[in-house]
Amino acid sequence: MTAQAASYKELGNLKKARSIARRALRAERGFGQANIVIAQCYEATVDECQQAAGRAGANFYDKLAYKMAADEYTRAMRDNRVADRARALREALAPVLPSKGDLFLHKNKKLTDKAAVCYQWMVK
Repeated sequence: MTAQAASYKELGNLKKARSIARRALRAERGFGQANIVIAQCYEATVDECQQAAGRAGANFYDKLAYKMAADEYTRAMRDNRVADRARALREALAPVLPSKGDLFLHKNKKLTDKAAVCYQWMVK
């Protein structure tokens, strides 16, 4: 099932890819590969949102989306079959995760905000 989810991700249908990956998690709890696909969908969304906005750097909403991806990689790390890969992918996100200062300065911002419309599918 995760191969199908990965295919949808590659085709750009991130919502469908996540849906299939979530189905795989329901079928096999703790199936880390499904968490990796979900995380990669979230990362791809950041790329799409930045391109659509004509931005190169990460704003706070981008960082929140990266945090969601990092959380999925952390869940994937519980599966010994993909733990090393998930750890490496999560570590690669470290420079773009929100800092404590970011979280303090933007404590009222969420991916459900109207300004974050590009990311709202991720929190539904």
